[in-house]
Amino acid sequence: IDNSAGVDCSDHEVNLKILLADAIAKQLIDVPERATFLASLAVEVCDHVLENNSSQNETLTLAEAIAGGMVDVHQRLLHWLEERASLDRQLEALPTDGELARRREAGKGLTRPELAVLLAYVKNSLTEDLVASSLVDEVAFEPLLDAYFPRDVVERFGALINAHALRRELTATLVSNVLVNLGGISMVHRLTEETSASVPDIARAHAAALRIFDLEARFEQVRALDGIVEPAVQTALKLEIKRLGERATRWLLRHEPLPIDVDEVVETYEAPVAALFEMVEQANRERWARIAHQLDVAVDQTDMPSGLQADLDELDRAFGFLELSEVGRQTGADLRVVASVAAELEAAFELVWLRKHIADLPRDDHWLTLARGTLRDDVYREHAELTAAVVRWMAGHDGSLDAAGAVEAWSQSHSGSVTRFQAVLEEIRSAGRLDLAGMSVAVRSLSSMARMQSKFDDL
Repeated sequence: IDNSAGVDCSDHEVNLKILLADAIAKQLIDVPERATFLASLAVEVCDHVLENNSSQNETLTLAEAIAGGMVDVHQRLLHWLEERASLDRQLEALPTDGELARRREAGKGLTRPELAVLLAYVKNSLTEDLVASSLVDEVAFEPLLDAYFPRDVVERFGALINAHALRRELTATLVSNVLVNLGGISMVHRLTEETSASVPDIARAHAAALRIFDLEARFEQVRALDGIVEPAVQTALKLEIKRLGERATRWLLRHEPLPIDVDEVVETYEAPVAALFEMVEQANRERWARIAHQLDVAVDQTDMPSGLQADLDELDRAFGFLELSEVGRQTGADLRVVASVAAELEAAFELVWLRKHIADLPRDDHWLTLARGTLRDDVYREHAELTAAVVRWMAGHDGSLDAAGAVEAWSQSHSGSVTRFQAVLEEIRSAGRLDLAGMSVAVRSLSSMARMQSKFDDL
């Protein structure tokens, strides 16, 4: 890591010289001009190198921030790398399982230098898998190559980039960088365990998720807050954006045929997700305006980046946009109706409270982590099921009710199951059972209500 900029700069130089050698062979440039042209690219190459290394440092900062709660995950990752990447923990000065157990008890995780070693091994391992796959030949990943080379090179010799002698290796490296820099050190390993998907399939799903939610732009918006907000606030926002990308990747792996056609999946979900984001942001602007009016103060939002006017809860809610997009597509309802009904149901059934306490569950070992993740995904799925049920119910009535009125009327017409669910929540709350067992019962009750009403409404 401490010499990564030097290595990166050298790689750029080599890849440029390979491309320009091809240009000389095709008489697109002569040798004297080649030297001048290469020198003119120095500043942009340095900018690319610094940007890549800044992103890598950011990845380490985010990993370090949550390392104390990731000991079990990192231990499993170490075993994975020992099996497939010839990692020698003693040689790399990485902790033994015994040392990791002691750190777990002390609430400590891997140190930043240790995380740096993991990052390097993970990137190299992923690159090997990707270069051996057909992914590196897919059109969806060509923009990474164009972005790698300086603009003047793309303009003059763009036609030669796809014929570059190291095109496959370079594409695999760039995709690996995106997976780790924007997804985190352990994301791919955890997704292979949870979904049994291959590394290339995970890379395709992640690429689609990044584009659907415009996550790279959202990262840039948070980076632009340097010196404006506390670093801890930026870290929290970046972690939430990263989690959104991972959850969306997992959802796509479970809901779309593999291998994923990246462009096709993006075309399906990008527009409805963007529309739902705009609805959330508009609601947030209106909420701030109401607060300002009540306090008789002026709220200046000009410094608030678009897309980050939503708070952490709203970024967490954004994962449900994939499910809500499906509800809109399946029911044929306007997305504004779908979003309004979803918001009313979320409030009526205290789903934010439920998601929060599921998120607070411990992740002390692999199985607890899997159980926690399953419960979280189930809440989003059942929320979508209920939303679809209410939207269909609205379509079968006179349409005079707004979302709030429709949810209230629907709840009254299905009072038996609604009352049972609310009673379960109250019992869990009063008994203080905010643990895995309590949350499991709550989600099972929510699922039962959603399934029963969906079946009933379809009759």
